[in-house]
Amino acid sequence: MKTKSVVLNEFKQLLETYYIGRTAQNYTGHVRRFLDYVDKPPLRVTNDDFLNYNVYIRNYSYSYKNVAINAIKAYFKIYLKKKVKVYAARRPRAIKQLPKALPHDFLMDNITNIKNLKAKLIMSLGYGCGLRRDEVINLRLCDIKRSERLLVINGKGAKQRLVPFSQELELLLVTYWKQYRSIDYLFNGRNNQGNMTLQYSGSSILKLTKQHISPDCNFHQLRHSYATRLLANGIDIAIVSKLLGHANIKTTMIYNHVDVSKLQEMPLPL
Repeated sequence: MKTKSVVLNEFKQLLETYYIGRTAQNYTGHVRRFLDYVDKPPLRVTNDDFLNYNVYIRNYSYSYKNVAINAIKAYFKIYLKKKVKVYAARRPRAIKQLPKALPHDFLMDNITNIKNLKAKLIMSLGYGCGLRRDEVINLRLCDIKRSERLLVINGKGAKQRLVPFSQELELLLVTYWKQYRSIDYLFNGRNNQGNMTLQYSGSSILKLTKQHISPDCNFHQLRHSYATRLLANGIDIAIVSKLLGHANIKTTMIYNHVDVSKLQEMPLPL
């Protein structure tokens, strides 16, 4: 009988063939907590165990529960080769919230005044290209097509897309590379021992965002602001959807409701 640690290691390795970024690590963590709760041989878990755990986490946040369900479903389907019953994987209702876009002038002032070159480029990629945090982390030098001013982005669900960047951003990229001499990935980090690592960390990007944009801001808000700005400038929603890497244009349509200035300019009956 395989031990829990062996099963989790094999599961993570299997996930890494399906997903990019931190998904494999996150899913493995959720499955570890599920197996700890069930407290039985990892190969003998059932749909009823899944249901009981689903009830156990009912008071957690929506996003936590949603990722946990996705992770355990992947464990059943990909690793155990078992069918997941609908009753076991019932999802909580999502609270529909409008994405929080930041004003263009506010973002431009903040980004322009950043002295740290790495932080400036990361924030510019968030607002200037609408990249997700993981997409910034996974951006390789070979993905930058300077002659065409295009980025080749490997996004969620292993979907690849092209994203244009401005001449100003091109100059920033060149200046950054001359100073940092990146290897493979555009952004390299350091581990606890101070040694250079291949990839920058997501926590470092969040820290830079709060430091240089706003303590209340997360990096994804730059992506929201990018989408809102494009639509406000008349870019077709189908094009914006492709630039964001959305599988369904309905996901992009929410940004049509974000530009408060448009609402304030509406001619009202009274």
